Amino acid sequence: SGPLRGGIPGLLAGGREVQSPLVCGRPPGRGQCFRAMDTFLKAMVDTAGQKDWKVLVAGAAAAAGVAFLAHFQGRKLVLKLRCQHITGPPGQVPFLGHALTLLKGNVWHTCSKWAEVYGKIFRFTVMGDVFVCVTDPELIKHVLQRKIERYPKAKTHYQVFSELLGTGIVTSEGERWHALRKQLAPTFKLDILEGVGTAAVRVTERLLEVLDRACETGEEVDMAEHFRVITLQVISLAVLSIPPDEANSSLSALYLPIIDECNERIWYPHRRWLPLPGWWRHRALVARLNRFLEGQVVGRWKAKFEGGKYDGAPRDILDRILAGLEGGGMTGQALLELRDGLKTFLFAGHDTTSCTLTWALWELMRS
Repeated sequence: SGPLRGGIPGLLAGGREVQSPLVCGRPPGRGQCFRAMDTFLKAMVDTAGQKDWKVLVAGAAAAAGVAFLAHFQGRKLVLKLRCQHITGPPGQVPFLGHALTLLKGNVWHTCSKWAEVYGKIFRFTVMGDVFVCVTDPELIKHVLQRKIERYPKAKTHYQVFSELLGTGIVTSEGERWHALRKQLAPTFKLDILEGVGTAAVRVTERLLEVLDRACETGEEVDMAEHFRVITLQVISLAVLSIPPDEANSSLSALYLPIIDECNERIWYPHRRWLPLPGWWRHRALVARLNRFLEGQVVGRWKAKFEGGKYDGAPRDILDRILAGLEGGGMTGQALLELRDGLKTFLFAGHDTTSCTLTWALWELMRS
């Protein structure tokens, strides 16, 4: 729902501004809502008198409710009005929208079928939020490249993974995104693939030994779980030079349970707010992961920078990032940015790769 702010009309009009009350209208902002609530409360005090506290309390509760609805529901209503000219599938359920339809099968397959019926751009709703699906390469290029400033990231969609993404490049925009991209630029080079390839071969050989033993004993092997583990081993070796065995006992033991909890929170949002045992365990694991990565950065910084000069050829991605920084002291902000950058490497590279490997193996087995 976030990326729709000021973007879809320009997309449909080929980049031209469409002058319309619905297109140009903005949902009420937080400041407007609270100013209106403040005015309402002042009027109540003048009318009811300062002694009638029951009236004031009831009025305050009503004003808070109105402000809440105006701020959150008002935004959703305006988005629906702005997108009502975009076609989409029928079968909406009140409040749930198309959620039940999407839960019946694979989300990607469902959206692909909708694209065949409703064209290159269509809309659907889930829990009151409006989603616009774009399938045409030129329109995608319009959104992600030519007019990217019109389509800000929907940060609410990253909240479940906020502990992993932090303030890294995935959630950043504008000048901050460019600064972080420049910081990570030394890692986006072809020669880094040599290190990744070497790590992948080393880890795959270990997996083959596991599969050979399974063939002899006839036991079942959960390949999806193995792919999760070995993918993280490859990333750990390429990014931090952590051997596979050490990665299993340190990084994997912290990272994988965090990912599992984040995935659970997508389907069970209450887990983010209720202080149940899982909530405390997740919080402790995130804190330990942060300390572990911060320790890796600080230790490498002290080992590599002596007298403000980088010493030695880079052996992994962290070395390459540090080589591009100026020597001196490690500030608290720089440490947080490097830590979140490492977490971005772990998150962005791990799930996508392990899921792709699982899907590819499944397709090979089917054929």
